[in-house]
Amino acid sequence: MPHLLMERNIVTTSKRYGLSIFVEAGTYLGDMVDAIRRNFEQVYSIEVSQQLCKKARTRFRKNPNVTILEGSSSVVLSQLIPTLQRPTLFWLDHYCDDPLEAEDRQPPVLSEISTILEHMAGRFVILSSSAHLFGTYGLPTVHQVKDLVADTAPNMKLLVENDILRITPTV
Repeated sequence: MPHLLMERNIVTTSKRYGLSIFVEAGTYLGDMVDAIRRNFEQVYSIEVSQQLCKKARTRFRKNPNVTILEGSSSVVLSQLIPTLQRPTLFWLDHYCDDPLEAEDRQPPVLSEISTILEHMAGRFVILSSSAHLFGTYGLPTVHQVKDLVADTAPNMKLLVENDILRITPTV
């Protein structure tokens, strides 16, 4: 899906559910943060690479509502979630266009979703890019994620639309 359509999906979803905080797992170069930062009161982006984290911090140093966090997304999420006091949109972006690189690491998306479902109080939505890749490159299948949601948060539903996996409130 083109980046512009992902941006629109994020902004539309945030407005629909009244979400004022944005949390991204997978900063990379920070293009999504740059695109949506004006639409949220607070933006957090988590990057495991020390080098990419440093570049992103430099890029957003003049944006007081943007915080770039370094570390494993599941660990950082478990530390960040208790501080989130307003409805939050979680954007899990782990797309990898290099299959050899993807084979060398396990994408943390299932762990991230589990952490969010188990620890997030209040209203939230989880979006994850490149839904067509679920079940490949070490990503869980959509069915595995659906089972996790059903077992952990029965008040949430899973839908795949426009190549985005969406976990939203059932209400």
